[in-house]
Amino acid sequence: MLPLPPGDVEEMELVQKGGFGVVYRGRSQTLGMTVALKVIQGSYIEDLMKELRKESNIMLKASHPYVLHLLGVYEKREGDLIKPCLVMEYMPHGSLCTFLSSQPHVPCALRFRILHQVVLGMKYLHSLQPPLFTET
Repeated sequence: MLPLPPGDVEEMELVQKGGFGVVYRGRSQTLGMTVALKVIQGSYIEDLMKELRKESNIMLKASHPYVLHLLGVYEKREGDLIKPCLVMEYMPHGSLCTFLSSQPHVPCALRFRILHQVVLGMKYLHSLQPPLFTET
């Protein structure tokens, strides 16, 4: 996994907030592309790093054309705070739900193509051995 150097990501803009983290859009100088930064939220840095490693290991195992790619890790500085981030592909249309709800008339052929790609990604994830997640 590629650790991006401090100050590598510029032009950061808030995309969405969620329970586990905040997502920003930014431009990586090292990668030479627009990326999504998932800033991990939490109160203890050890727990944050554990969650970051856990999620990054899962995403690294899930390498497939129809599964979002993890590109690296980054430390976002906010004053004296350093927040760990996952650096992922940026999807300009947002989530599939956001895209479909913003398009009132998606042609049936495109809907079928999207559904087919989702199924291929899910089939790949469910076929991984050992499984990504195991019940404990």
